[in-house]
Amino acid sequence: MNKGIEFSYKEKQITATVWEQQIWFSLSDIENIFDCSAALPDEKTSINVDGHLLKTISEFGVYRLSTSIDSEAAKNFREWFVGDAILRIRKYGCYKLSIAEEKEQIIKEI
Repeated sequence: MNKGIEFSYKEKQITATVWEQQIWFSLSDIENIFDCSAALPDEKTSINVDGHLLKTISEFGVYRLSTSIDSEAAKNFREWFVGDAILRIRKYGCYKLSIAEEKEQIIKEI
């Protein structure tokens, strides 16, 4: 069983997991961000995450999907995904905020 990695993008929840040395993302979470149905059958699989079967899309599949959508929102997501989320997951095994980002998030919640 794989452990889920939880994080968010613009207040939308994303679940990911590492399986067979690749990062896989919840397909429904990614579709929710792009408000579409991902038509990338070669980049999808189901993985047991925290005891539940999760339909997932590969890191490459997410990148392909984000490049197939021609919008400023997709561009912003792609920059965050490649330049921040993937780097943190690879470095820490999770998506964790820096101390400055944690403080900023706490201040926003107050």
